[in-house]
Amino acid sequence: MNIWKWLRPSPIIREYPVFGRVRFSRRLSLWEGEQEIHFPPISDSILFSIECGESGPTESHQQVFECLKRNYDGLTASIAGELYRRYSPTPEYEAEHMPYPRSASEMWSMVKLQSLTIGADSVELLYAFRPEMKWDDAMFTVLVEDGKITGSTFGD
Repeated sequence: MNIWKWLRPSPIIREYPVFGRVRFSRRLSLWEGEQEIHFPPISDSILFSIECGESGPTESHQQVFECLKRNYDGLTASIAGELYRRYSPTPEYEAEHMPYPRSASEMWSMVKLQSLTIGADSVELLYAFRPEMKWDDAMFTVLVEDGKITGSTFGD
């Protein structure tokens, strides 16, 4: 008999029409999942987490996610501008072989959406440079509330 299996509680896994199959992380106190995201211009597998307790996502969480899906294509130019502004490339970046976008649209071509964190009234988008940029630990976050960008960060 495996005593660890007996002591460890069974995972909580649920299926939601909007999120698909999600699993509750007791350690992080949030729900985690991965699904094919199909909202322009993305058609890729994206990791996501939902900030809520063990009771599970609410209608608000689902509405925030659906709002993002409806508005993402219209937000991409603003997101690209925010990422470019936050990154603030200078000519020294190029000299040090760091990604050196010269415009927001060029910045957009250098990053990829890695994951989403869905809250009851906002969603945090996590972007990273694409592998060919060779800076895998640089991360950008963009906070979206009511279909508008309300904050961002950059760190490596």
